[in-house]
Amino acid sequence: MRSTSKVERPFLPQQANFLAGLAEEAEAHFNGPDQVEWFEKLECEYDNLEAVLNWLQEKAFTQSGPQRLPLLKLLLRLAGALWRFWQVRGYLTEGRTRLEGIISSCKQAGVVQFAALRAKVLHGAGVLTSMQGDFNQVVPLFEESLKLRRRVGDQAGITACLNNLGILALYRADYEQATAYLSESLTLRRQQGDKWGICNTLTNLGNVKLGQGNYLAARSFLEESLTYGRELGDKRSVAICLYNLGNIALLDKRVEQALSYYKESLAIRQELGDKVGLAECLEGLAGIAEVSGQANKAARLYGAAAHLRQVIGAPLEPVDQPNYNQFKEQTRQKLGQNTFEENWTLGSNLSQKEAFEYALAS
Repeated sequence: MRSTSKVERPFLPQQANFLAGLAEEAEAHFNGPDQVEWFEKLECEYDNLEAVLNWLQEKAFTQSGPQRLPLLKLLLRLAGALWRFWQVRGYLTEGRTRLEGIISSCKQAGVVQFAALRAKVLHGAGVLTSMQGDFNQVVPLFEESLKLRRRVGDQAGITACLNNLGILALYRADYEQATAYLSESLTLRRQQGDKWGICNTLTNLGNVKLGQGNYLAARSFLEESLTYGRELGDKRSVAICLYNLGNIALLDKRVEQALSYYKESLAIRQELGDKVGLAECLEGLAGIAEVSGQANKAARLYGAAAHLRQVIGAPLEPVDQPNYNQFKEQTRQKLGQNTFEENWTLGSNLSQKEAFEYALAS
């Protein structure tokens, strides 16, 4: 629900500072038990946040004199704190466009100050760009972020960059490079006592093993990650683990267990408003329908998921593509092309609420 209390132009630096502080406070809760509440708080302030970002972006790069650097710092603080919100709530294009614009303006203006904040903006842009499938543009963003973070000694930031470079290697099916990056990240995160980071990297190592077809090792990594996620009360991490465990169970023909994992993940994703995660769960449940002899339902769920991905601009992750292709093609063969397309279209016309209700119906 959006706020009806709008910040009016012209803005005051105090108003921008308040919203930057709100975003940073929310960011500190994004990986904890009250993350839903904080995502909702930012959702309510979305219009105000966008308006203040527009104002800051204009002023920070057009003003001269003593006010310019404080405004630039506010802009970097606010934008850098919001990338996870944009990621989870499906504002991928909006967030990516915003961060890319700031990065470009900083380069054109020759900005050298605020290295830690610029590194954060680069990292966020890398994540959102990766989620939209533009992988060739991602590596320079993470590498520049990593360089700045090494310069300022940001250890947590360094491990985050290594983790994401590992994910990119996984997407290229370069499992050796992925394992090297992720193992280094995991070692550093264990040394730092960063439980959320450990949880995150264990999930990614699980996906490496899944890509290699080693289901036993994949389950081991993911089950350890799930333990950390539940301990931290981090619903999003729990939902991601459950979805991946569902994928393994489905491939391992443990259909009832896969269904249980997907349903639990879907419920959490609905609570979070995690649109990419919701599409993933619909695709997982489509696989369940296919192997359970419900090919019409499977095709409709694939159509519903594809429509949601199109709306938010989030293509399927490369790591999920082989299994998705397998179960979708099996569905197509069972139905024939015309019937498959008819059901796909019916699914794509469902509202999100209708799609989730249909997915969970017996």
